[in-house]
Amino acid sequence: MEKQLEFPMDIYPPPLRQVIGDTHRDLNFPVNYIAASLLLAVSVAVGNSRVLKVRDGWRVKPILYMALVGSPGAVKTHPVSFALAPFRRSDDYTLGKYAAELEEYRRHMMTERGEKPKQFIVKDSTIEAVAKVLHSNPHGICVHSDELNGWLGSFDKYHRSGGDQEQWLSMFNGDAIVVNRKSQDDIISVPSPFVSVIGSIQPKIFARQFSGQFLENGLLSRMMTIYNDESDDMPYDSYRDIPEELTEQWRKVVRKILDLTEGYYELGEAVYTLAEEAKASFSAWSDITTDHINAEEPMAMREFFQKIKNYVFRISLILQILYEVCEDKGSTGQVEGRAMILATVFGNYM
Repeated sequence: MEKQLEFPMDIYPPPLRQVIGDTHRDLNFPVNYIAASLLLAVSVAVGNSRVLKVRDGWRVKPILYMALVGSPGAVKTHPVSFALAPFRRSDDYTLGKYAAELEEYRRHMMTERGEKPKQFIVKDSTIEAVAKVLHSNPHGICVHSDELNGWLGSFDKYHRSGGDQEQWLSMFNGDAIVVNRKSQDDIISVPSPFVSVIGSIQPKIFARQFSGQFLENGLLSRMMTIYNDESDDMPYDSYRDIPEELTEQWRKVVRKILDLTEGYYELGEAVYTLAEEAKASFSAWSDITTDHINAEEPMAMREFFQKIKNYVFRISLILQILYEVCEDKGSTGQVEGRAMILATVFGNYM
């Protein structure tokens, strides 16, 4: 199956296509990197609030594990920072407010201690740190590792049992995790974790890291790998500032999704189902691709294709919600045909 190198940015509604185009023009953001980073950011905004019921016993959360693969100087970090900026802004406010309340509590021991703040972005990717933050943030979080090698290196950092890798494989599906804290005699239980992961990595390091145990245990097949299809030449410096209205446009999209998901923990997750036209679109794409893989691709590709199909369902849910908020239309509680067709286009890119 021939890989489509150019990111299919036409899957996005007009406001996001404008963000992609303008940041590429003004800030030298590679299209693939900024487009993929926005997709992951939307997944974080949706979090645990929405789930797609494919059929009885099969529910899909929009969790993404994403690696931006490129050489040094390929402008990988800045697109991620732009995409996650609305969440960092929220974290700065809530964490600052909590710190002030905690200081007041410690000084006077009179006022009620503030609740743990909502937090979206986590840098410490050890499984214990992630579980601790998840325990106070049922909506879900994003682990952002500037160098994805750091995330991989955090696995089993304090022991050699291999348990951390298994936890990350489980969390990819949103399955419950239980973590025995090493510094204290207690247990952190997270019944419904939501963690999307994003980071950059150099091609040689990527090849080395994913040629051994991470290939064998299935982590590689779970990674959405994004390459830069543009020239490897260093871009010329740009001194143009991105218009504030464009930044605000992106914040507005994120804010709408977060407002949509507010209070889900008390009310329960909203369960989407597949509309009949979505089922037909997926089946047609899956059958054609399966025939191609059976005829031409090596056995190893079959496992990857199973994960790509899983991702198509996740992407369809993300795109359905994205179009609902960008077009200001109410939800039917279904992933419609348009969202599924666009998700299969992305599946061809993967």
